[in-house]
Amino acid sequence: MLGKRGLLPCALRRLLASSFSSSRSHSFCGRQHPSLTSVKPPVAKKIPFTCSAHGKTWEDPYRWMSNTNDSDLVEYLSRENAYAEAFMADASGLRQRLVGEMRSRMPAKVSTPPECWGPWSYYQYIPEGKEYPVLCRRLRHLDSFAKAILSYMRSYREEILLDWNEIAEQYGMCYVHIGACRISPDHKLLAYTLDISGNESFSLQVKDLESGHVIPSSKVEGVVSLAWAGDSRCLLYTVCDETQRPYRVFSMQLGSDLVDKVLFTENDRSCCVYVINTKQINDGLWLVRKRVSGVQYFLEHHYGFFYILTNAPLEGSNSTGDGYYLARCIAEKSSLAEWQVIVLPGQDIIFQDMDIFQEHLVLSIQQKGLPLSCSLNIPIDLDLEQHVELKDLNPWFFPVPSCLSSISPGSNHDFSSSIYRLVISSLVMPDVVVDYDMEKQDFTVLHQEEVVGLNGQVKSSSSDTTVFPNVSITEFQKDQYSDKRKWKRWTGLSEAFSCERIEVVSHDGFMVPLTILCAQKTKYNGESPCLLHGYGAYGEVLDKSWCSDHISLLLRGWILAYADVRGGGEGSSHQSGTRALKMNSIYDFVACGMYLVDKGFVHKNRLAAIGCSAGGLLVGAAINMHQNLFSAAILKVPFLDICNTLMNPSLPLTILDYDEFGDPRNPSEFEIIRHYSPYDNITQGCYPPVLVTASFHDSRVGVWEAAKWVARVREKTCRTCSQSVILKTNMNGGHFGEGGRYVHCDDTAFEYAFLIKAFGMLDDDKTKGGFFFFFSSYYSIIHFVHNKRRRRRDASMAAASSSPPPFLISSPLDPRSPLLVLHRYRLLPNLPLRRRPRRLASLSVCAAKNGDNDDAAPPDRLLSAACYLYPFLDGVQYGRFVLTQFPPFQVALQPLVPAIRLFHSSPLTPFLLFLALYFVVVRNPSRFSRYVRFNTMQAIVLDVLLIFPDLLERSFSPSSGIGLDLLQVLDSTVFLFLLVSLVYGSTTCLLGQVPRLPIVAEAAERQVM
Repeated sequence: MLGKRGLLPCALRRLLASSFSSSRSHSFCGRQHPSLTSVKPPVAKKIPFTCSAHGKTWEDPYRWMSNTNDSDLVEYLSRENAYAEAFMADASGLRQRLVGEMRSRMPAKVSTPPECWGPWSYYQYIPEGKEYPVLCRRLRHLDSFAKAILSYMRSYREEILLDWNEIAEQYGMCYVHIGACRISPDHKLLAYTLDISGNESFSLQVKDLESGHVIPSSKVEGVVSLAWAGDSRCLLYTVCDETQRPYRVFSMQLGSDLVDKVLFTENDRSCCVYVINTKQINDGLWLVRKRVSGVQYFLEHHYGFFYILTNAPLEGSNSTGDGYYLARCIAEKSSLAEWQVIVLPGQDIIFQDMDIFQEHLVLSIQQKGLPLSCSLNIPIDLDLEQHVELKDLNPWFFPVPSCLSSISPGSNHDFSSSIYRLVISSLVMPDVVVDYDMEKQDFTVLHQEEVVGLNGQVKSSSSDTTVFPNVSITEFQKDQYSDKRKWKRWTGLSEAFSCERIEVVSHDGFMVPLTILCAQKTKYNGESPCLLHGYGAYGEVLDKSWCSDHISLLLRGWILAYADVRGGGEGSSHQSGTRALKMNSIYDFVACGMYLVDKGFVHKNRLAAIGCSAGGLLVGAAINMHQNLFSAAILKVPFLDICNTLMNPSLPLTILDYDEFGDPRNPSEFEIIRHYSPYDNITQGCYPPVLVTASFHDSRVGVWEAAKWVARVREKTCRTCSQSVILKTNMNGGHFGEGGRYVHCDDTAFEYAFLIKAFGMLDDDKTKGGFFFFFSSYYSIIHFVHNKRRRRRDASMAAASSSPPPFLISSPLDPRSPLLVLHRYRLLPNLPLRRRPRRLASLSVCAAKNGDNDDAAPPDRLLSAACYLYPFLDGVQYGRFVLTQFPPFQVALQPLVPAIRLFHSSPLTPFLLFLALYFVVVRNPSRFSRYVRFNTMQAIVLDVLLIFPDLLERSFSPSSGIGLDLLQVLDSTVFLFLLVSLVYGSTTCLLGQVPRLPIVAEAAERQVM
């Protein structure tokens, strides 16, 4: 949303850039600090500059950084980036593991359920291994034989309308962002806006869907919003001025040589103008209501009426919910006197948005912090002389799970439809796409975001660990053919993660909602690390939707907390956290941090804070206020130099931000802004480790704000503290980062690794490589000491039984040499020690509704089945006794004789095969499905476990007596286990199901994630 240095939507939130670095000053520091690099942090040059306002003056020696054309700034940012990498050098292994975890949680291919509009079904998908989505469509139905032939030749097959990946290749850019994307009512044209620089300067292009070519005359720069007229020939669009304020509306007549016509110009620099779809454009423009400061109107047209969601003052009403209510008027009579109030929200309800259909009106509301949606039948016949509340209209509230924390509407293009699509999500429930039938009052779950890696923990939700424990998470619907109820359960992760919501008392008695998320195994013992999120601006609700990246912290014992401070949404008043009351946001955030420590949720030296954009202002001000409360912080593209920015009206968004943060031209508001401005209130003292990220092409928050803050902190704080304040700048992207769905993993991994290092937990997170090195070295010594005894024992076993089967070939070099074992454990250092999660599939074992993996393609099944030959071929030597005593086993294994001979033909074969399976298959999610990688990893783990019986034999190698008998029993047991694993694993894979071997499956999960 323009005008907001804002909270990001879920899909963009995951694409934000990450990192930042710095250092300098005194000597003694009482803080605990992470290991520091020998490289000294850059020191920014200082150029004297005096600022003055309202009779006050102050120095700003880093003012020169606001000139992004200065080559010295680019050189300084490059040095900061180099220092950030040097500072994090000892965490490079952790970063790689985190990236591997996050990427492997992503399904190879992501798609959305088709959305029907007219004769077409529209949908998007991200191809396997690609960064960006593809917009496609198919015909829904065929009306005639001729149309059927035509559709077979052209349309019934998938039509690719827009491929972001091709656009990136066409322009040779690593950044592509499609802003607005609108299909004409006749489905023949596609208008979209494109940004390839990251500075949010969008260019308009119109594509002819029949020819597949972009219309050359349609290209316009600086477009913000667009909408089609009902004739599909006229396109309305808005352009922005030099401050990125959308201020002018044009109409473009496609197929003509006419110059685009100016329809409207907004000259008030504190206001923006947007366009929405309209059926008739020939009636001209008319005023609905004169502009009133602080009053908003959201209009929808419905058969001659305007339905209006507004907070305009209403006499004689006890309206709650920030004053928003629903009214209507005849379109031609839109004066205030003609307005008819339809419904007031009622107690504890806030109206947020609405959508309108032919026979239904949908309201998006909040009730006690819970996002909900409901539908009303229209037209609404009421005695409009008396106000009614929402409950009096018998609305149908859409059934939702009790753990819900986010609702996002779909496109919902079809005005005549009775189906309303929503995407619902929470911290413990992956995104679910749901179609609600407003006529039948029923709903259908169409799709849930795939979650893998926590197999067996995806449950049909339980209500005892949800955000709202007093509301049952189980919903019901009426059966279409009977009065019986059939139960529907939402699929969540409440078995794996715990989420609870509490309220914290702020400095003035205000109750701040605080949501706490952790793994079920994490105990509130006062020792856990915690990351506290905050935003608190523009009335935006803090994003608490599903994010699989969080699993990497949760399964490391971290607690994630979300503070809904004033200035934002959900349970807090926006107005009580803005302008002169902005300090309330900061006090609320500090109160939540202190509560977490005082109540024993987290360790007092392991509380970190994170804020993005305007949330960076919140966290930066909180650090200034309580330097010892937070032991680490991440400020992502932060709004830190608020005073200087708001005093420069030529900068983008500045004038629009006066309503949110105050107008520094007003002396009293200037004093308040100066009082909490993070940059202007840096004091002498010890600052915690802070990672600051910025983007060079950011048009919302200048890159200089982060750079100036880091430079001043280094100047003011002690030398040790200054070294752990780092700055990392994305030199290519904008406010929302760079790249597609994979690139963000590198950024997030950098942030998480910084936090783990800041808390001195790098050693805890490293896999116990030293243990494995010692273990393997011991194994090596045992091998050489007992090699002779083993040969004697083998001879005794051969003499005691008949000669060994011909395919049990002895190799001059033991295929399980100590060198190979050592390498094997180095390659898999964290195999049995630390949980490496992965999101789970919709229902249970790896995405199958009834335990079956219907999505596993035949090639994947064959490849997975073949992998289980690897451990069997490596351990077939343990079957000497069984094979000699029971000849039928030899007959059954005859088909494998060539493979066994080939496997043991060289001592390097097992090791080379291991490398191929691990690096080519397991660590290659872009080429192989998770189904193949999981089964391959199970086979590898099974083979690795053979070291234990081998080590036992080398340590204790009896040549006769009961010891030899026990050894034969051990070998036979190992062989039979391998044989059963081969049969079970291969058969299960061929059936398309997921075999889960005891012990082995859990270890494989940790690697595949």
